[in-house]
Amino acid sequence: LVFLLVLLVSVVVTFILPESYASTARIKVGPDEPVQGATAYDPYFIQTTFEIIQSQLVLEPAIKALDLNTKWGKKYFNGETLKTTESLEILKQRLQLAPVRNTMLLAITVYSDDKNEAAQIANAIAACYRDYRFKSLQERLQSSLKTMQEAYQEQEYKIQQVQADLDKLPQLAITGN
Repeated sequence: LVFLLVLLVSVVVTFILPESYASTARIKVGPDEPVQGATAYDPYFIQTTFEIIQSQLVLEPAIKALDLNTKWGKKYFNGETLKTTESLEILKQRLQLAPVRNTMLLAITVYSDDKNEAAQIANAIAACYRDYRFKSLQERLQSSLKTMQEAYQEQEYKIQQVQADLDKLPQLAITGN
């Protein structure tokens, strides 16, 4: 009797609940700097990556790219356009991140009542994280290039100083005889 009651309640609840879809995008992640030796392992890398993906730096561009403020406002808030912070909170509730076991992959899973929306959001988050990493790498490379150019100019100045000193040497030798 208890078994039938539990089964009946489960079936009724299943039909009452709204449909929910999940879509997953997988991305490959790795440390920015090449790992040298066993001591260079970063045990916090995955957690740091999760926090970056869930941050405003990555999610806000995804919200803007998909115009979720307007879409979710129409869908859930009687046509009112949401603030980005409100959409950010909704998105964080629908977002789940997980490492793929024994790989350098992360699974970005998004839940929604629309399967297409879930797929679009998961893919947009993956693309925005890729763009964030690219921009970060580009900034580091620009900084390194600037440092190298400054070092080059400093060496060039030293070479000019030595060249000027060498140019004075024949004059000293001639006047010294």
